[in-house]
Amino acid sequence: MLKRYMHKLKPKNQWLYWVLALVMIPRIVLFFVNEQFNDDHITAVLLWDQTGELPEARDCWECFQPPLFYSIIKIMNTAYHAKTWVEYFYLVQFFNFFISLGLVWLILRFIENLLLPKWLSISSMLFWMLNPELISAGALASNDLLLIFLSSITILLFYKYWKKDSLKLEIAIAIFLILLGITKGNGLVFSIAFPCIIFFKNIRDRDWKIPKIVRQLSIYAIVLTAIATVGRYYEKYEKYNNPFMTNVDPAYQLASWDEEGEMVFRKGVATVKSAYFDYPLMSLLETPYNKNGTENDQAHRQNLWTQFVGQFSHYVFERWPAEWSCINNDQYNFARVNFVLHTALIIFIFIPLFLVSKNPRNILKHSQFINVLLLAFFLAFVIKYTYDFRDFSFMKVLFMFPILLPIIELYSFAFAQVKQKKVIPTLLFLCTILYQVSFVYLILALVS
Repeated sequence: MLKRYMHKLKPKNQWLYWVLALVMIPRIVLFFVNEQFNDDHITAVLLWDQTGELPEARDCWECFQPPLFYSIIKIMNTAYHAKTWVEYFYLVQFFNFFISLGLVWLILRFIENLLLPKWLSISSMLFWMLNPELISAGALASNDLLLIFLSSITILLFYKYWKKDSLKLEIAIAIFLILLGITKGNGLVFSIAFPCIIFFKNIRDRDWKIPKIVRQLSIYAIVLTAIATVGRYYEKYEKYNNPFMTNVDPAYQLASWDEEGEMVFRKGVATVKSAYFDYPLMSLLETPYNKNGTENDQAHRQNLWTQFVGQFSHYVFERWPAEWSCINNDQYNFARVNFVLHTALIIFIFIPLFLVSKNPRNILKHSQFINVLLLAFFLAFVIKYTYDFRDFSFMKVLFMFPILLPIIELYSFAFAQVKQKKVIPTLLFLCTILYQVSFVYLILALVS
């Protein structure tokens, strides 16, 4: 069995090794250059090491997180013997670097197996794997990359299960659903999506055998029980009456359609209309970065979609950590060009959604249904999360990266519909070049 899976990891084209080497270069550079972090995940495992017990949810900024990531770092530390915050930081960076390598190879093989035309395939690989947000996730000492890696494996199992179910696959999926649920809160979305996948698959196959349904429900009950206990959700429910408690409390006043209310905050979801039903491109072009203070004069900081575009395509857009910022007019102009290109690319996501909806009778026959389903679930999660907390810092495109494989497949399907075969590869190459320009400005900021 091991030989069979190792064979699947081997590329069909030898040039894939060159692509791998190329896309790992910025990751290697940041591994040696970056000493910053986005959120402090180090203190949680450091407290655990010092006290011998998992810290309480509010003992530190990220102590509310499920324990898998911290457990792995703690186990690794039996060989490394880190004692200080800085030593733990480098241990986390070491772990994330190798997770990054595995994730990159998995996605490269996934794109290769889509059997796109050669230059569309290569340009897609470079576009997705040199993406600033994905590279940043592996460089800022967080648990996000582990979640994305486990999510990608889970989605591949979903695809396989959609073709033909089996008890072995259900057990494998159950294991990964548990791992996702005890890694990060948004990993729970997969545990909500999987019963829907089973339900629609049973409809498609007209398979309603009672023993099989009982088996599926039993496995699902085990998954939920394991996540609730090992992931400490039940513990948080008992102690705080909130199993999903985070490091901040939700906004005390929610947004309405077009009225902000009297609440004073760093505006993200100011109103439902401005946050989800607008696209203030001119604001994004005027100031192609976020102001992280209490200034509320940036329309693009109050819109989910412009936040997605800015974070996805530019290293120094968020200006956080503070050292990840660059005040340079040339850099701003490169960013503006990149934002325009990515705005054009957004349109392509609607092509597969339109084509799938044109023929609803066949929607359950192929894996695109899983892609659309997961996209809908994660968008719903992000919208609900940002609506509840309102601050713009919760508008994270990284929350969508657990479903990177479905997004890649949807976009690849859309790109393949374009008759002018050179247009999309050229556009993707341009974006990728601009990623590298942004990367150069980031490195200059870090070493200055």
